[in-house]
Amino acid sequence: MVTRTFCCVVMLILVFMNAVAIAKEYKEGYQCAKWEMSIDQVKRCFKGESFTSDGQDVISYQKKVAGDPIKFSFFFNRNRLFRVLLEVETGDYTISKFIEYEKLLTEQYGPSINRKPFDEQLTLSVMNDLLTSKRKNYAMQWSLDESTITIMLSNQSNGLNLGIIYDCKDTFGMSEQDKKTKKDHL
Repeated sequence: MVTRTFCCVVMLILVFMNAVAIAKEYKEGYQCAKWEMSIDQVKRCFKGESFTSDGQDVISYQKKVAGDPIKFSFFFNRNRLFRVLLEVETGDYTISKFIEYEKLLTEQYGPSINRKPFDEQLTLSVMNDLLTSKRKNYAMQWSLDESTITIMLSNQSNGLNLGIIYDCKDTFGMSEQDKKTKKDHL
């Protein structure tokens, strides 16, 4: 009887520890939206925004921030948030906006992992390569505990595009196919 009770207690402790390990509480994400939140939780987090569905696992809204129209897209895998993409409409000011946002991210998160201090001359040189199609894209990246933040300029057929990507480092049990889908969302 004592052995049986002991085994039951040990089993309950193991089940509880496993449940705690699985239910990780994320502290990072984008603003109030934390990694692994559901679509409904993210919508409640940004109440007042008019979300549209850009597919089965993507919701978005548009808003002007500091005068820039931005499309905020939230990507989900099995109803769990794993990426947020901000597409900034910059008009003819894409390069100066990239420099402005890169400086803001550097102030907030420190130097990017691509290079140490912000170097405006180097940035302008790379931008020139983008404009002359010697390069397809240019990105700076910051690595946090649970997230990777990337600011990217890409040379598309419609001109230069500016995006800021907040990405969860954890794949929270995704299958290999889901990981490929996560990578393809970029």
